[in-house]
Amino acid sequence: MQNWMFYIKLVALGAIIIMGFVQMILSEGDIPGFQSAFAGSSSSIGEIGLAMYSGLFAYGGFEVINYSAEEIKDVERNLPRTIYISIAIVTTVYTLGNIAYFTVLTKEEILGSSAVAAIFAERTMGPIAVIIPIMVMCSVMGGLNCNIFTTGRVYFVSARDGGHLPSIIGMLNIHRYTPFPAMILSTFMTTLLLLLLSDDIYSLLDYYGFFMWIMGGSGIVALLYLRWKKPHISRPIKFPLFVHIVYTLGCARLVITPIYLQPLTSLISTRLLLSGIPVYYIFIYPKDKPKWYRNLSGVITRYLQLILMVDLQDKSTYSSVLE
Repeated sequence: MQNWMFYIKLVALGAIIIMGFVQMILSEGDIPGFQSAFAGSSSSIGEIGLAMYSGLFAYGGFEVINYSAEEIKDVERNLPRTIYISIAIVTTVYTLGNIAYFTVLTKEEILGSSAVAAIFAERTMGPIAVIIPIMVMCSVMGGLNCNIFTTGRVYFVSARDGGHLPSIIGMLNIHRYTPFPAMILSTFMTTLLLLLLSDDIYSLLDYYGFFMWIMGGSGIVALLYLRWKKPHISRPIKFPLFVHIVYTLGCARLVITPIYLQPLTSLISTRLLLSGIPVYYIFIYPKDKPKWYRNLSGVITRYLQLILMVDLQDKSTYSSVLE
């Protein structure tokens, strides 16, 4: 499914790029959208930082492959290669796609529309324009499936290896070998956050971006610490140190900017992030839990195992690259 959604997205974007080039040829370079594309833009470093939240979200997706490292064949070779190829494809295709939009649409039309590709297709593709919204829908499905895949495995490994979540979350379906309980939890948490936060896409991106860049920066800081304190441990996949430092500085900027310009959004995101700490220390961290709690937890876990048909993963199946 993920592969087919990817192919459909590339076909749709390819059609848009081709029609954009056709419009450039027909207009002989006299394109109003190119002349005023940046008119009225802000040069504020802070506002550019906020704009990067939406941009980085749109151009992202390639990082999801990291979360499935255990399931990749020849991971030491294929993981870096996949990231390099993905970044090149996404950057090239999306940039050309945005240029194509400006050959037909004005800046005001792009900013005021919730379906830019559909409007572009109506003006350039005639009767076949109806397939573009369908392809956009497939693209959204691919993005959603990608994020479900990712968050499910984050919860799964947090429970399986770190003990940060109840043991049932770290179990696999015995027939399909998928982290089914973790998928259910991630879907529930996503729905809950959507209900609690906002239905405005830009507000959601700000919440999501602030949280994700804190997590991303923290992960790289931990990696830098390990490279300093434990330089001799096995590192099958290793990048130059300056890459980590530049990435960490970029994350720091993306976290500091909204704190200054959108303190309320940053405060809400931070409260959501910190809300997990008391839950962890009350229900997960204590080693000497009361007997009634252990018994109740055991009964609930066994019943959920029977209902969901899940069990703990065999350690012999763990990927050697992550050991």
